[in-house]
Amino acid sequence: MYSKFLILILISQISMAEVSFGQLTKEANDLRREKKYSLAMESYNKALESAKSDNQRLVCLFFIAEVQHSLEQYEKSIEAFQEVIDLSMKQAQINHTRIHTSIIRQANAYKKLQKAEEAIELLNTLIQKDNVNPAMLKAAQKEIQNIAKSNSIETPVIEKVKTPTTSQKKEVINEAPSEPSKDVIPVPKADQKIYI
Repeated sequence: MYSKFLILILISQISMAEVSFGQLTKEANDLRREKKYSLAMESYNKALESAKSDNQRLVCLFFIAEVQHSLEQYEKSIEAFQEVIDLSMKQAQINHTRIHTSIIRQANAYKKLQKAEEAIELLNTLIQKDNVNPAMLKAAQKEIQNIAKSNSIETPVIEKVKTPTTSQKKEVINEAPSEPSKDVIPVPKADQKIYI
């Protein structure tokens, strides 16, 4: 009887923590939409403290970075978006959209800091990545041109690295040695799902 009671208490505390996280993020999102950024930052930080999973931490970190950007704390914003990217890369299911959006926001922060070369370099890195949404790719290319033009920089040649065709991949497989190398490190596969 006592153990059942103890289990019920534990379950209720866990669900209260989830509700608390949900309430805090809802409150923070509402404050952010109302442009009450300092209050939103406090709520996101409280939500971050109560986060129980990496995905919850990612949501908080992303919006903390967004609020810092809105408060014109660009250096802090760049660092926070980098935390989002780093934590996202450690996930079993990588959210490419979150990573790509963070890269674009970092580039925008560099642009606001008058660091055009860094902004262009980040956007160029994004263009070279796989799994980039075509609209995001086009926006990144256009932004590179805008930054270059407004800073009197020669517009860099934007060329996405071509991925091998199916027949080229088959040729590489056919030319591969019959015995596997001992130095091969397995690379985790990323899915195409979006987790925001």
